Amino acid sequence: MESIHVCISSVSALPENRFPSSQLASVDNMETPYYLEKLTSMNNKLIETIEANKKKTGFTINETGEVANEDLFASIISKFRGKVILVDFWATWCGPCQKAMKDMKPMKEELADKDIVYLFIAGENSPKETWENMISDIHGEHYRLTNAQWAYINKQFSIQGVPTYMIIDKEGGIKNKFTGFPGVDTVKKQLLELL
Repeated sequence: MESIHVCISSVSALPENRFPSSQLASVDNMETPYYLEKLTSMNNKLIETIEANKKKTGFTINETGEVANEDLFASIISKFRGKVILVDFWATWCGPCQKAMKDMKPMKEELADKDIVYLFIAGENSPKETWENMISDIHGEHYRLTNAQWAYINKQFSIQGVPTYMIIDKEGGIKNKFTGFPGVDTVKKQLLELL
């Protein structure tokens, strides 16, 4: 029983863990070996995944810094001026968002040598730990906004749902906006036209 406690204690040391101490105590008192083995196995896989994700590259977590909501988007894209930007407003729980990211992966690899930035913006409605684990497989620049920032951006750009995409030219002008994924061919064509 001590080994399960050590594994779960390791997980409980991770940021934002929500295992109440009462649950940890109940695991220590389990008498069924099957459940102990299953929990240990699941816990070990979780720890392995978290550790493996820490070693992945190709993504950057960005902070918005101290900026007024009305200046937020301009501040975010200013870092990438001179490049074409595909902005993806998404959420970790959004199946169509994840499908579109998977569909675009070959296009991103094909256009890797072009001056294109893939900018992913999520809100606090995407749990932080889930977001951190998912973005390691999504190459690009990542921002996670507060609820107030997310609400402001949604209102500012009339975002009706996720995924929503915006294509930004090299000068920072919004050239197109799509609610829902318009397809790889459409996105690729519009990005290439702006290079």
